[in-house]
Amino acid sequence: INTLPAMRRFQKIMYRAADGVLAGRNVQTWSWITGPGYFTVKPSETPGEVLFDYVTLPSAKPDGWPEIKDNKRGLSGPVFGGLVDIMRAVSKHVTIGRAVRNGKPMNIYFALVRDA
Repeated sequence: INTLPAMRRFQKIMYRAADGVLAGRNVQTWSWITGPGYFTVKPSETPGEVLFDYVTLPSAKPDGWPEIKDNKRGLSGPVFGGLVDIMRAVSKHVTIGRAVRNGKPMNIYFALVRDA
Protein backbone atom coordinates (compact mmCIF):
# COMPACT_ATOMS: atom_id res chain seq x y z
CA ILE A 1 0.00 0.00 0.00
CA ASN A 2 1.22 3.55 -0.67
CA THR A 3 0.41 7.13 0.27
CA LEU A 4 -1.00 8.12 -3.14
CA PRO A 5 -4.70 9.01 -3.36
CA ALA A 6 -5.14 6.54 -6.26
CA MET A 7 -3.50 3.22 -7.09
CA ARG A 8 -2.89 2.65 -3.37
CA ARG A 9 -2.78 -1.14 -3.54
CA PHE A 10 -0.24 -2.86 -5.73
CA GLN A 11 2.20 -5.75 -5.92
CA LYS A 12 5.85 -5.87 -6.87
CA ILE A 13 6.44 -9.33 -8.31
CA MET A 14 10.09 -10.28 -8.72
CA TYR A 15 12.21 -12.87 -10.51
CA ARG A 16 15.85 -13.66 -11.12
CA ALA A 17 16.77 -13.65 -14.82
CA ALA A 18 19.12 -16.20 -16.38
CA ASP A 19 21.91 -13.60 -16.31
CA GLY A 20 21.53 -13.33 -12.51
CA VAL A 21 19.80 -9.93 -12.49
CA LEU A 22 17.03 -9.56 -9.90
CA ALA A 23 14.11 -7.77 -11.52
CA GLY A 24 10.37 -7.36 -11.29
CA ARG A 25 7.25 -5.52 -12.31
CA ASN A 26 4.29 -3.77 -10.73
CA VAL A 27 0.80 -5.23 -10.73
CA GLN A 28 -2.11 -2.93 -9.93
CA THR A 29 -5.61 -2.13 -11.13
CA TRP A 30 -4.43 0.38 -13.75
CA SER A 31 -1.58 -1.73 -15.21
CA TRP A 32 -3.47 -1.96 -18.51
CA ILE A 33 -3.04 1.84 -18.83
CA THR A 34 0.27 2.49 -17.05
CA GLY A 35 2.08 -0.59 -18.31
CA PRO A 36 3.82 -3.27 -16.29
CA GLY A 37 6.44 -0.96 -14.77
CA TYR A 38 9.46 -3.27 -14.98
CA PHE A 39 12.45 -2.52 -12.73
CA THR A 40 15.83 -3.97 -11.77
CA VAL A 41 16.98 -4.35 -8.19
CA LYS A 42 20.36 -2.83 -7.35
CA PRO A 43 22.42 -2.31 -4.22
CA SER A 44 22.35 1.17 -2.73
CA GLU A 45 25.38 3.15 -1.59
CA THR A 46 23.56 3.48 1.74
CA PRO A 47 23.94 0.40 3.97
CA GLY A 48 20.65 -1.41 4.58
CA GLU A 49 18.96 -0.10 1.44
CA VAL A 50 18.31 -1.49 -2.04
CA LEU A 51 17.03 0.32 -5.12
CA PHE A 52 14.17 -0.66 -7.41
CA ASP A 53 15.37 1.06 -10.57
CA TYR A 54 12.72 1.74 -13.24
CA VAL A 55 15.27 3.49 -15.47
CA THR A 56 17.41 0.36 -15.99
CA LEU A 57 15.12 -2.27 -17.45
CA PRO A 58 15.75 -6.01 -17.33
CA SER A 59 16.82 -7.70 -20.57
CA ALA A 60 14.50 -10.70 -20.11
CA LYS A 61 11.21 -11.62 -18.49
CA PRO A 62 9.47 -14.84 -17.46
CA ASP A 63 7.34 -16.59 -20.08
CA GLY A 64 3.78 -15.31 -20.12
CA TRP A 65 4.62 -11.93 -18.59
CA PRO A 66 3.81 -8.67 -20.42
CA GLU A 67 6.31 -7.25 -22.88
CA ILE A 68 9.08 -5.11 -21.37
CA LYS A 69 8.41 -1.51 -22.42
CA ASP A 70 10.31 1.72 -21.83
CA ASN A 71 8.94 3.32 -18.65
CA LYS A 72 9.29 6.83 -20.13
CA ARG A 73 6.84 6.28 -22.98
CA GLY A 74 3.13 6.93 -23.11
CA LEU A 75 1.11 6.79 -19.92
CA SER A 76 3.93 4.87 -18.21
CA GLY A 77 6.00 8.08 -18.14
CA PRO A 78 4.14 9.95 -15.39
CA VAL A 79 4.02 6.80 -13.25
CA PHE A 80 7.37 5.05 -13.77
CA GLY A 81 9.54 7.43 -15.84
CA GLY A 82 12.78 8.40 -14.10
CA LEU A 83 11.68 6.53 -10.97
CA VAL A 84 13.82 4.79 -8.37
CA ASP A 85 12.30 3.35 -5.20
CA ILE A 86 14.62 3.37 -2.18
CA MET A 87 13.80 0.30 -0.11
CA ARG A 88 14.67 -0.53 3.50
CA ALA A 89 13.77 -3.72 5.39
CA VAL A 90 11.77 -3.33 8.58
CA SER A 91 11.49 -7.06 9.30
CA LYS A 92 11.84 -10.38 7.49
CA HIS A 93 8.55 -9.81 5.64
CA VAL A 94 8.02 -6.02 5.66
CA THR A 95 9.85 -3.40 3.61
CA ILE A 96 9.26 0.34 3.41
CA GLY A 97 10.11 2.54 0.46
CA ARG A 98 10.28 6.09 -0.81
CA ALA A 99 9.97 7.18 -4.42
CA VAL A 100 12.66 9.32 -6.04
CA ARG A 101 12.13 10.76 -9.54
CA ASN A 102 15.10 12.02 -11.54
CA GLY A 103 17.18 12.21 -8.36
CA LYS A 104 14.60 14.24 -6.40
CA PRO A 105 12.86 12.63 -3.39
CA MET A 106 9.09 12.63 -3.71
CA ASN A 107 6.53 12.77 -0.92
CA ILE A 108 5.42 9.23 -1.77
CA TYR A 109 5.99 6.38 0.67
CA PHE A 110 4.86 2.77 0.66
CA ALA A 111 5.06 -0.53 2.49
CA LEU A 112 5.49 -4.00 1.01
CA VAL A 113 4.50 -7.16 2.83
CA ARG A 114 6.06 -10.35 1.56
CA ASP A 115 3.56 -13.06 0.74
CA ALA A 116 5.74 -16.13 1.27
